[in-house]
Amino acid sequence: MTGGRISVLIAGPVRLYRDGLAAILAREDGFGVAGTAGEGSETVSWSRQLAPDVVLVDLALADCVEAIRAIAGQGEVKIAALVSPDTERRLIGCAEAGVSNFVTRDDSIAELVATIRSAACGGSRISSLTAAAVVRNLAGLAAERVGPVGEQRLTAREAQVMGLIERGFSNKEIARELSVALPTVKQHVHHILEKLQVSRRGEAVARMRAGSTP
Repeated sequence: MTGGRISVLIAGPVRLYRDGLAAILAREDGFGVAGTAGEGSETVSWSRQLAPDVVLVDLALADCVEAIRAIAGQGEVKIAALVSPDTERRLIGCAEAGVSNFVTRDDSIAELVATIRSAACGGSRISSLTAAAVVRNLAGLAAERVGPVGEQRLTAREAQVMGLIERGFSNKEIARELSVALPTVKQHVHHILEKLQVSRRGEAVARMRAGSTP
């Protein structure tokens, strides 16, 4: 922090939204806006060049997990994540990538400011709304792990992959979403098909939804 001011880089796919956040934070005492970015690669690049204290990443960025991993690898820059209902699935992946401060789009400006301050100081903060989202996702993962009677249960990672398959993700899209290598995804899919005793992804989806034995 320079002169006690927290420098923030704001990353999000919607320009009006990120510019609005920039305008709000610029008016807050003790804050300065280093810049904004609209893509993951741009966020990583600006983070290196501008060296902000905190990068506020909207999880709606398509490649946000990869960007977070790259920024976390820089060491000095802290990260806070902005969560929306349609990006809750990325919470766990982002936490694994190095994020420990979360705020949702439905939280107040005061909560946003407190979360960014926490990140800048190396703390951990999760709003009550984000905590509820985490619980929902953990409950969903637990439910996904309970396969049809008589079958081997899916691991937590396999359940994540299966959930994305149900949503129509391709193997490449799953790899990007979970920030893993494509061969790793293919291996998970292979194990899922074996455990569900099916030969195709569509059959796996049908089995999981039906919840019945062969």
